[in-house]
Amino acid sequence: MTTWFDGTTQWTYLIHSEEVNINTPDNDELRLINPMMFLQDYKKDYNISSIGESTSANAKAAYDIKLTPKKKDVIENMAIQIEKNTSFPVKLVISMRNQIRITIMINELKAGNPADEIFSFPHASYPNVSLIDLR
Repeated sequence: MTTWFDGTTQWTYLIHSEEVNINTPDNDELRLINPMMFLQDYKKDYNISSIGESTSANAKAAYDIKLTPKKKDVIENMAIQIEKNTSFPVKLVISMRNQIRITIMINELKAGNPADEIFSFPHASYPNVSLIDLR
């Protein structure tokens, strides 16, 4: 699936069904599309432990950190790989209590001012999809 979010509206393109679901996500839903939201209050919400060191996907030395929620949550734990030389997260594995595991790889970070339209669904690029408005 591919997701766009403009700060209010979320469009989720489901490739296999050729449909786009449109909704206004709440904070819990936003956490699933933007894992960095989990990390905003990590000191307050999670117990932090080191689980060692490893090599990132781009062959750089990295620290491995585990976050475990202090309160019972839908998340069982998160494993984060942080490159030593940049201190940027490059991999995040979220293990949910319902046995779902979400892995996010960050291959590149770019600074700049992206155009607003990249955050909205480009309907002209997907002329044959069905739009399902769930708002």
